[in-house]
Amino acid sequence: MVFSSAVAAQQIYANSVSAEVSRTPFVDSSFDFSCSCFVLEQLPPLIAAVTLREMLRVLRPGGKFIALMDLHCDRPFLRRLREQHPTAYQGSIIDFPGYRGLVSATQWHKAVTAVGFKIRVWRQQSRVPISDLATYAYFASSPSAPQHLRLLGKGALWLAHKSSWGSMYQIGLTLLDDLCGWILPRRWALRVLFVLEKPQE
Repeated sequence: MVFSSAVAAQQIYANSVSAEVSRTPFVDSSFDFSCSCFVLEQLPPLIAAVTLREMLRVLRPGGKFIALMDLHCDRPFLRRLREQHPTAYQGSIIDFPGYRGLVSATQWHKAVTAVGFKIRVWRQQSRVPISDLATYAYFASSPSAPQHLRLLGKGALWLAHKSSWGSMYQIGLTLLDDLCGWILPRRWALRVLFVLEKPQE
């Protein structure tokens, strides 16, 4: 099966490969760097663990794996949603975006060290309790979400489609997180950015 994203990549990049991320067609120690952006949390935990081992395999000793992903977190809004509207949480935050492997930063930390990576950078980001527009917009498509959350989702979609307003919202949210996110609990972090290194042989 060839996905539309793979077809689009072939039109942008000089070289592209369509393959399972947990079983790539590359020989051992092929690359100095690999990266993943909002992919690992889409994978079931067992497949994610295999994928981490695959990234380790294809890197040269000293090579780096850089990843950014969403997390299962304990920020107040999402915690209340899980407690008061578990079906809406499951439908909107897990099922709709396809987060088959949304786990905590602690679980990712254990997973990456278990396969043999050394952690060089570990940044739990997006700690401010205001979410980005995409998180709120998920509610617009969830029939299990209460009416007030569906309205919130529709408002977020409307704002996102107003390109300048949506961009200003996201920039403001990023600035707020950069300025004061570091004083907020790490368990509120919605995302983690990490840089891992394959040990020298």
